[in-house]
Amino acid sequence: MNKIIYSILALSLLLTSCMDRQGEVETPIDPATHPKLVVTLLDPTIDGSVTNEVDALSIPFSVELTAPLQYPLNIGAKVIGGTADEDDFTYGAQVIPAYQTETTFNITIVPDGDVTEETEELVVEIGAFTLDNMFLVSPGSGTVLNLTIENCADCFTCDWTIDMHDAYGDGWNGASITIDAEGIAADYNMTNDPNSDGLFAQVFAPVPHNKDITISFNSGDWDEEVTFEIYDAAGNLVVAVATAPPPVGVIYTGHNDCP
Repeated sequence: MNKIIYSILALSLLLTSCMDRQGEVETPIDPATHPKLVVTLLDPTIDGSVTNEVDALSIPFSVELTAPLQYPLNIGAKVIGGTADEDDFTYGAQVIPAYQTETTFNITIVPDGDVTEETEELVVEIGAFTLDNMFLVSPGSGTVLNLTIENCADCFTCDWTIDMHDAYGDGWNGASITIDAEGIAADYNMTNDPNSDGLFAQVFAPVPHNKDITISFNSGDWDEEVTFEIYDAAGNLVVAVATAPPPVGVIYTGHNDCP
């Protein structure tokens, strides 16, 4: 009889406990009480500015939690607007370690090589976006970057090739070749080829696309030893000086269209 009475009492207590819990209302977790992720653009002038993708602009941020978490927090970036996409930039994923509050973050604009693209608008958000992280910080955390990216076909380059010869084998002794693409000029000689033996050097000169160019020979101490050939980016021979000394001054004018 006592066992029956004890069983009835235990069942009664269990039913009472369940009924009490049904009447309870659990207090929801308030995300607003979570730490805030503060992302700061270190150079504020970049936001809303214009850059060309060939400049490979590097954009640094500081990242800070207002209070430490007991879990590591992954920081990333995602496109939230504009016409640019994830192919137009890269970033190194960063983590704020558990019980720490600071890290750095960097976005780099990437030349994608598509010369047909027009100017694009990039709107990217920096924050904590992975499912295991996004609920650890309060809403509104992170920051948004706006950037105009010029995809300038005229800003790309292609290599012209200069084959240089020196009859004595001691280099060009101050002589050089200047390639000027509408004011963008550079000088080249045998020292530009790290593998040159003094008798021969092959130099690759990056020349901007869609530019008028002028090529000049600049005199050195022993021009009577100097000969050379110049090939455009498509491999066509455009200048050949087979007999030393080369004429001093302008030796070629033309237009560069990268193949």
